[in-house]
Amino acid sequence: MKASKLIKYITLFVIILFFALSLNLFVDNDLKDNQSRLVVIESGSKKVELYKFYTTCKHTLKQTEYEISLDELKDIDLPTKYPKEAGWKIETEGENIRLIQDVEGFCPEDGRIRYLGVENDYLAIYQGPSYLGGELLQVTNIKLNSLPIEWQEKIYNKSLEFQNESELFEALDSLDEYQ
Repeated sequence: MKASKLIKYITLFVIILFFALSLNLFVDNDLKDNQSRLVVIESGSKKVELYKFYTTCKHTLKQTEYEISLDELKDIDLPTKYPKEAGWKIETEGENIRLIQDVEGFCPEDGRIRYLGVENDYLAIYQGPSYLGGELLQVTNIKLNSLPIEWQEKIYNKSLEFQNESELFEALDSLDEYQ
């Protein structure tokens, strides 16, 4: 009878051990699959940095940074607060946590830039640096072949780039006579 009880206890122990190992394996795989989950054991704080990555110009700009205690961090579910579906990536490196959001378009600095180009033989205005191709903003009433040759060459070469709209408007004012 004692051997029978011993076998039952050993069987029960093996079953519990099997479930515990299975649960541990499942949890470990879940954490590996979701890299944005943080497992924090030590005490202290981490530096959190927020960035925006602008997809058109490929610039990454730091928005803010702050320290957060590990106790506070335990109460925050980063993947829920910064979901992948909203363009967020969560990276950890040493004592730092980087939260990076993909943003469609140009960074603020590149978004102010304008350049003159050609669209269907007409002078056109594009947003962004010329080397990135830019986004067509407006087609003017000025036929490109009505402009002086020097202007035509600069426009075809996309070398008439302006740091803001006021610089662009000054240049366009000088071209009004060619409409």
